Amino acid sequence: MAAKYLSAALNRLQDCLDGPSDSKRDENLMAPILLQFHETLHAVKGLRPVLPVHQNGAKSLVRSRGIQNFRSDTAKYLLLYVRSAEVCCPIREGRRVDAELASLSQYKNSNASLELDKLGVLVANVQAHYLEINLYHALDLERKLMYWLQTLPEHWWPVKL
Repeated sequence: MAAKYLSAALNRLQDCLDGPSDSKRDENLMAPILLQFHETLHAVKGLRPVLPVHQNGAKSLVRSRGIQNFRSDTAKYLLLYVRSAEVCCPIREGRRVDAELASLSQYKNSNASLELDKLGVLVANVQAHYLEINLYHALDLERKLMYWLQTLPEHWWPVKL
């Protein structure tokens, strides 16, 4: 039964993506994000690699829309979610982060999540090229991680029950 609904959803999404203006709607970016979230949960639960099909679809939608066209708060959140997912996957897979999504320098407003993503980019790139990294880079990364930890808002800290 679930496969029937998944197939119907994917067919409907494909219909929406065929239209040039529809492919740029926030709702249509949300679909591959949710599908990738579902895929990630099942992969982690089953101790298997995460298939990046939906993440790649989300990245393609971001590229076709153009980063500069994410103007509403919702659109910016979706863009940053795709970026955050694109930071997490390379850390798990031992590869470099997609350079276009890694930068997103136009977002000047910083928060703990964005700062963690920036550090995640560094971690993924160090991990992917650990033989090329010298001690200076490793110590610089450690310094940045310690600074991030010290600047975390209180609501990010675990709560003792």
